[in-house]
Amino acid sequence: MDASDYDDALALSEFAYRLKPTDPTINYFLGILYRGLRQDERSLAHFKTAYEQSPTDYWQTYFATLYAHGEAGNQRLAKQAKKVIETEYKRQPDKAEVLEAYQQMLVTEGQFAKALKVQDRIDRQEGKTPYNVLKRYRILLVEGKGKEAVQVVENYCKEEPDDDYFQAFRGDMYLALGQKEKAQQLYNQAYSNNPDNPYLLQSLARFYKSEHAYQEEREMLDALLSMAPDEQLLDLYFESLSQDTTVGNDEQVAFVQKAYLMEPNSAKWHYYWALALAQQDSIQPALEVLEEGVRLGGKEAVIRFSMHVLSGDLYLRLEQLDSCFNHYEKALLLDPENVYVLNNYAYTLAVNGGDLKKAEKMSQKTIEKEPNNATYLDTYAWILHLQGQDSLAKFYMRRAMEKAGEMSDDQELKQHYNILFEQDENKEK
Repeated sequence: MDASDYDDALALSEFAYRLKPTDPTINYFLGILYRGLRQDERSLAHFKTAYEQSPTDYWQTYFATLYAHGEAGNQRLAKQAKKVIETEYKRQPDKAEVLEAYQQMLVTEGQFAKALKVQDRIDRQEGKTPYNVLKRYRILLVEGKGKEAVQVVENYCKEEPDDDYFQAFRGDMYLALGQKEKAQQLYNQAYSNNPDNPYLLQSLARFYKSEHAYQEEREMLDALLSMAPDEQLLDLYFESLSQDTTVGNDEQVAFVQKAYLMEPNSAKWHYYWALALAQQDSIQPALEVLEEGVRLGGKEAVIRFSMHVLSGDLYLRLEQLDSCFNHYEKALLLDPENVYVLNNYAYTLAVNGGDLKKAEKMSQKTIEKEPNNATYLDTYAWILHLQGQDSLAKFYMRRAMEKAGEMSDDQELKQHYNILFEQDENKEK
């Protein structure tokens, strides 16, 4: 199973089962394997045997499986889940996992008073931990006892004034209740007492974002980034810059470079930094950054795609067509229907003496997807012209001019149109 050889694992487990059909461990493994095969009834039967033979070890898996089916609407299995957890609550009344699962079921059923009694038992065992305070708060809130829920948090904040998380959560709580002024007051008070509270900085960043106070949002994010570089924080900062209409391009570029240096193993920031360099006409440095970014790969297919597209475009500017086409090909492997790449690739291939049939097929895809796009119609018409199909080329060129709109003065479009139709004009003369 660790090697993902599930067929062999199943065969061996079935063989072991024939030798010892009541062994709880063997039944547990078979339950997992049949669950992976989506054979729910067989999976559940094996989990049940494992539980019956060794309830202390396997109650959790059996209950969780029954409970999941119950939540999906199977009332029979929901009743079985309830019976299992009630049995275990009697058998293991002090086991934390049992108490958690039992409480979750009670809340789901709307038995809030019982759920709070279970919480009392948990508190006696573990003490008033932040996690337990939050659970009590959420149960009361779901029950509709908002004032009591708030008081639970207020009491804890008085008892533990140095708990950084709850000082931030307290403001979040009032904000969620629609008391924005109260929330802001608490945020400011907590910030003046401890400006290095990371939870509070996150809360304030979210608050300022909701108020479109992007400069203040970035101040909070800056403080967090000074504590530790974080990919998500960098994303939020970049998003804030993008949404802030008062921010100039220079500030965005400076941040992108900072992010690129802070996260040297991030393909995403390689792409954005390369894009900034390309906009400054620093083509070769941009390509070097992209090459490193492509090597890193990255989790997001859209970033890998974007890096290949930008690399292709930059090699085109350098008139290095083999490299350009290589990157366009790799981009299309990631997104075969992308009209921008298909159009660029088709046109560049055609006008540079490449495979016209291949160019035509790619261009045809673009006009099928966007039949009113003048640029794509122009590309298709010109490729047809290069193949000597002028009658059909004229048909698509007329459509391109009809759909051109603001593009009607585009020099390349007008040039193609004039070349295709000048013979007809000469004949008329």
